[in-house]
Amino acid sequence: MPHLRHKRHSIGSVSHRQAKLGWKFMFVVMQIHERLKTIISAETEEAGRFGWLQRKTGISRNTWQTWWDKDDAPPGGKMIEAAARLWPQYAFWLATGITDREYGHAAPKDLPTSVTWPEDSAARRPSAAEYLSHCIAMQDKLVEQGEAYRASKEWDRDWEKLNASSWDREISVHSMRILFGAYEDRIREQPAKVNPWVPDHDDGIHPDSE
Repeated sequence: MPHLRHKRHSIGSVSHRQAKLGWKFMFVVMQIHERLKTIISAETEEAGRFGWLQRKTGISRNTWQTWWDKDDAPPGGKMIEAAARLWPQYAFWLATGITDREYGHAAPKDLPTSVTWPEDSAARRPSAAEYLSHCIAMQDKLVEQGEAYRASKEWDRDWEKLNASSWDREISVHSMRILFGAYEDRIREQPAKVNPWVPDHDDGIHPDSE
């Protein structure tokens, strides 16, 4: 994992109760070169990383390694496009620094919520990887094969797979909405016990008092 220098910002208290206790929540602003390196670190092995990237993206290993070794160098447009098409589930986060987990636009797993705020990095959401990757694959085939692809049985099979994947996504989204609604009801009923941001009791130890 490369050494990344994050900018930390205090956004104040997460809740009125925490404000009284002096709790502060910190979030991290990752620059686009940091986000891209985070994605690559999460999805590739360190050994042979740049050769693998060359095979998958068509961008030379020397270009990848030269950029990687420069701590603060912004990635080129071709690198960003290649990474977004290789891992489309991260494309939105890569470009904007925020996630849209309800529709499967995530950040790599195991990142703290301070990086993905205001969304919870640990929250379970349906993945968009299969659906988006299939869309990209169909687009590539159309570019390469043209009308021959549209006239082929492969076109019909790909559309069937795309429709099935789209339907699965809709079911997942609606199922998660039902679960989140039930969870929010529990939070309203028992905020101190269910909401992880709210302590069960005041033990006299507060972050700002240290």
